[in-house]
Amino acid sequence: MNTLKPRLLRIAGLPVHVWTEGGSPSLFDQLAKLESLEAKRAEMDTQVAEDIGEHLVPLTVYDRRQRWSLLNVRRILHRGENLSIAQWELLEDLAGTASLAAADPAALRNIRSAAELGRACAVAARELDRMVEEEHLRLLRLPWDLLQGSMHGRLALAYGAISGADDIRKRLRRGEPWTGKELRRRSDYLWRMIARGAVKTTPRSWLGHVAPVDVSPAGHTDGHGMVVTDAYSVTWMENLYLQRNGPADAWADRTFPGSTVGLAPLVRMDAEYLTCWGNDPANPARVTELRLRSTRAMRVLFDVLRQGALTVQDIEASVLPSSADAQERSGLRDFLAHLVSLGALTSARPVRQNSSGWMSAGELEQHPRFIAETGYTDVYRKARCSFAMPPRLPTAVDTALRLMALVTGAGARRPDIGIVNLVTEMPQAVPEVLARHSQGLSHSPPAADAPGRTFWPKPSASESGYKKLTSWIDSVAPTDGRFEGHIDITSRILDAFGIDDPPRRWPVDVTLRLGTRCVVLDNTAPSGVLTARFADSLARMHDRVPFVDDHRSFIRNLDDETGIRSVELMLPSQNIWAANAVRRPLYTSAWTGDSSLDLYCHRSQRDITPSFVPLGELLVSRDSEGALLVTTAAGERVRIVYHATRTPLPPWDALTGLLLHGSPQFAISGRSLRCSLMAFPRRRFLPRITVEGVLVVSAAQWRVTSSDLWPLDASRLHKARLLYRMRRDRFLPRWVFVSPAAGASPVPCDLESLRAISTMEHAMAMCASPESDGMVIEEMIPDPSEFRTVDLSDPLCDRVATEVLLATERTDRSRMASRDPAKGGRKDG
Repeated sequence: MNTLKPRLLRIAGLPVHVWTEGGSPSLFDQLAKLESLEAKRAEMDTQVAEDIGEHLVPLTVYDRRQRWSLLNVRRILHRGENLSIAQWELLEDLAGTASLAAADPAALRNIRSAAELGRACAVAARELDRMVEEEHLRLLRLPWDLLQGSMHGRLALAYGAISGADDIRKRLRRGEPWTGKELRRRSDYLWRMIARGAVKTTPRSWLGHVAPVDVSPAGHTDGHGMVVTDAYSVTWMENLYLQRNGPADAWADRTFPGSTVGLAPLVRMDAEYLTCWGNDPANPARVTELRLRSTRAMRVLFDVLRQGALTVQDIEASVLPSSADAQERSGLRDFLAHLVSLGALTSARPVRQNSSGWMSAGELEQHPRFIAETGYTDVYRKARCSFAMPPRLPTAVDTALRLMALVTGAGARRPDIGIVNLVTEMPQAVPEVLARHSQGLSHSPPAADAPGRTFWPKPSASESGYKKLTSWIDSVAPTDGRFEGHIDITSRILDAFGIDDPPRRWPVDVTLRLGTRCVVLDNTAPSGVLTARFADSLARMHDRVPFVDDHRSFIRNLDDETGIRSVELMLPSQNIWAANAVRRPLYTSAWTGDSSLDLYCHRSQRDITPSFVPLGELLVSRDSEGALLVTTAAGERVRIVYHATRTPLPPWDALTGLLLHGSPQFAISGRSLRCSLMAFPRRRFLPRITVEGVLVVSAAQWRVTSSDLWPLDASRLHKARLLYRMRRDRFLPRWVFVSPAAGASPVPCDLESLRAISTMEHAMAMCASPESDGMVIEEMIPDPSEFRTVDLSDPLCDRVATEVLLATERTDRSRMASRDPAKGGRKDG
């Protein structure tokens, strides 16, 4: 069974009212009234058309033109189409004329009632058309005003978390209207950023903050379950990818004092050649192989750098005699600069970063911005939390992780299996295996099917436990979207289908969304990954970081129990996006990969002096039972671990898959159980799925195809009416997420906002391929009315979206052990 320890609170940067201001419930109330009126009128259309033909057309009191008008109205009503206001008024007048000719009184009353109702509908439609156009104009300018009126919005614009602020200001000063093409595009972008900053909690500058969880007594939270105070601390760090991959003529400058030089991440030295694989300095996105003839000077330099990256002064002291003159030192530096330019060595200067102390909201906007150069800003808050976890929540998390292992196994398609199959009982150097794997390939296979981290795969034809479970869900799940219940999966149900409870040999971190009426599982990852990027800053603000200490103790105990040393794999940032996600504390006593440890881990986050193990000295082999082993050149067995949040790009994805294949951390798949509808391609609706009655793992979902939407050239009013009808007929809640494809990033959507029209059109355009099953709409749970965290920095003290990150730990420690304590690995498959 698990115990749950709160670690971090992830906080949406914008209060939720900034997003919900884009809604217009009154407009949609009027749409509902119009639809109700027109439904009543439509019920009368056929009878009215027949009454016109039977009782009015034959009358001789009408001239030829009036009789033609009646016949035209009759045809329109038979087709089920709407009449104009003028046509309804004409019908009412002609019915009055018919009363003078002693026509059937009952038929005339029916026609007059229908005409009055029809005219009321037409007037209401005309008024709604005006309201829709006014609302459209309001929504164009509104996001700019909302961001300017929010402190966090202004800071997001100032820090570049939301781009384009200067361009918008210039266009507004020139008098450009928001109806112009460019400002319309800017408005759409601002709304997307508002939705991201108000509904999603992934840390991102001023759009997503982080706070350590301080569990307080209920009386210390101002009557609310969770309170975020108005205290801030802001950190800025330069982009590590740009730092390592600058212009070619800047390489030599980086070898001056203060910088470090180290071996390329993947390098191998033999008697004849120094071979390394790394990024081409002229094109960092491309990986090349470099072979240099092994000279005595190279071998001396290689031996010196085997301990990790060193400053130029330290290299000089190790390589040159104390009597070396300026010319010899200059020659060594030129030699280092040349090897750096070839990619045989890497150079790094100290990471530039700025941090503020704790500030109040009033002081914040006056503080100097850290935006002089491209980099990353993290915002830290203080929070007081008082919440009681449901008693069965630890059991529910345990069952959810068991379910996750099942779903992950059903959709497993390991891209690294090819390189793993190259490993035999004979020890081989890692670079050699990677080289054989890369022969004939222009690039490695894709790192992973990213959507596979969130959706349930379609079950195979075999009678597996996953097939049995999905068949049971399909049999008990209703097809009617009106169903407001849920399908509950318990450990007993999994047992009944013969689904194993695999031993977890690594602790897991989970993120939960806590609403006033529900607890929702969002994501999982191996312990120490989701919290890693924030450890440096949290250590600066607090004396100690408990989750770092706990995970470091776990690894140390695991090493002692198994006799196998854990080694952290450090891989360089591989693109400009999320470049600093490689930052983390050093949990282990050794590292491999990139020798420049300071780029990844601040010195304060190392409890011991770590040792460097070059990748070129690692060997892979199999034992007598087929388990993959990783050893050093000295024959020491090691366990490779990886705590970065980013999936490596080729060819490092294959390398990571190879080295982590025998690690117990590899068995933990960071994923979500969000997209369950994908396992049921014939279904258009699937209710919530919960575990143990207390934890939601998959929200209610609806499949929507292009036939459910509206013609793109329809009027705004017509689109709004069809949006309302779709919500009414499919029983959709107001607040939802829209996903254009299986597992794609969900987009927040308010179905009582005209913004929903463009959101759905954009999503549908992204799933226009013939093999697409359409887009998926899922309920937002908890929705904005159920958010339970109050942000005291907001003038309205409004609620904000939050997630709690909790560490799980098995109380049965024996289940954390590896398959064989002497090996710590596992067999393939």
